[in-house]
Amino acid sequence: MPEQGLNQPGFQALLSLAQTGRCFVKLSGQAKFSRQSYPWGDTWPYVQALLQAFTPDACIWDSDWPFLRAPERMDYGLLLQLLEELIPDAGDRHRVLWQTPRQLLGF
Repeated sequence: MPEQGLNQPGFQALLSLAQTGRCFVKLSGQAKFSRQSYPWGDTWPYVQALLQAFTPDACIWDSDWPFLRAPERMDYGLLLQLLEELIPDAGDRHRVLWQTPRQLLGF
């Protein structure tokens, strides 16, 4: 729940898993838990905290297609634009979109 803030116990527990080096985290899917419409600004601090704690080497991004139970119409182009805003560094995006999933999934 975004309105409970970054210090809520569940989110802090998730962040602490980054220290183990044995966990990966998915950054996408904001439409399912945001209290706002696109671009789901109330979730951005969470994404940034996850990126900082886990680093792009343990973060992945998923299209979430076929958008089951989406609260609004999903536009894949807008999702890609959002990804560029959330992860402005091209090298970090490459890690999140390609290198980390390849390592995690064994491609």
